[in-house]
Amino acid sequence: MEKETMNNKQRDYDKEPIIIEDYNYIFYIMYLIIGALIIFYIYSINPFGHDDSHSRTHRFNFVIFIVIVPGLFYYYRIMKSKRDILLTNNKITFREKDIIIEEIDISNIKFIKKTFHDYYIKGQEATEIESLLLYILLPIILPIQLINKFLFHFFKDGFKSYKLFDSIILFDKNDKFINILATTNNQYNELEIYMKNIAKVDLKTTEKFFKFNYVNEKRKN
Repeated sequence: MEKETMNNKQRDYDKEPIIIEDYNYIFYIMYLIIGALIIFYIYSINPFGHDDSHSRTHRFNFVIFIVIVPGLFYYYRIMKSKRDILLTNNKITFREKDIIIEEIDISNIKFIKKTFHDYYIKGQEATEIESLLLYILLPIILPIQLINKFLFHFFKDGFKSYKLFDSIILFDKNDKFINILATTNNQYNELEIYMKNIAKVDLKTTEKFFKFNYVNEKRKN
């Protein structure tokens, strides 16, 4: 292991960068699907009376149309964008089709922490009213968020890379940030080596980051 670390210290990340495909966008549609299933279950048990299966089918179709269909359009639009995160010797860059969404200089990093949140872009900042509603709904939102990550890693690689705090979030001195979600053990090990050797941070001992007042990304196109 010591020899492996020494070899990685000599890696030129400008010539051989780490490139991690970004999957953070996927969790919004997962919120919608799980939320729709919960709503449908509540409707299906119908505590206010009994009705026939025909009425239940209509309610199910209504939930699918109102909740899931818009989410699928959102998911499809971002999925086509092919976002990734590029880590080089001096910069960490969040890109969409080679267009820079956010970029942080290694020398300007304020802190690096671990998180399980899918908070990855400034466009997710909640308004005061949204923040209030989110904190009220926190007992519902937080379990769904944890279930989302659990399911993501299950379908991605059968829990081989599952960690509760599976993302690494970096803030610079201007409060720009990038959230990196590693999706395999090899990616996470590469990140650990990169952060230790390039950013001088040990991910094994870094602090946890929590943020609950954010929403889905507001797309402009």
